[in-house]
Amino acid sequence: MNMKVYEGFFFEASGNWQQGLEGSGHIMTTSFESPIGAPVSMGGKGVGTNPEDLMVAAAASCQLLTLAAIMQFNKIPFNNITITSRGAFRFTKAGPELTRIEHCPEIWLNQEEYDRSAATIKKFFSLAEKSCLVSKAIQNNVEVVVKGCIQYE
Repeated sequence: MNMKVYEGFFFEASGNWQQGLEGSGHIMTTSFESPIGAPVSMGGKGVGTNPEDLMVAAAASCQLLTLAAIMQFNKIPFNNITITSRGAFRFTKAGPELTRIEHCPEIWLNQEEYDRSAATIKKFFSLAEKSCLVSKAIQNNVEVVVKGCIQYE
């Protein structure tokens, strides 16, 4: 495939599918490969991942990487960042529609860094939501809620 590149780089995915909703397929990128299938709740067999899972996973991974970048750029060391994200979908005549994503990231620090930086880091949760590529792409169509917390160990 020959694509004109405007911004200096691009990402590509390819895949295949057999049969109707009860069928199966496969999706590949340069760094990811997975079977795909419609979830049982949508008439499929529930084998492999699906676009709904991938949307929530893309948003969650974007939040994680964006938070990590913000922490690094601000020179605040952290032990770990974890996240749980949940996407809410509704069914329309045109198919499933993502209506809301709720992210619950946790940033883990040592006690000293927690005492020094917790107030600053609280601002990073909304900054990450506004800066994340996926959040920007869906901002006019999907409600994105971030309920972050900071922990120390």
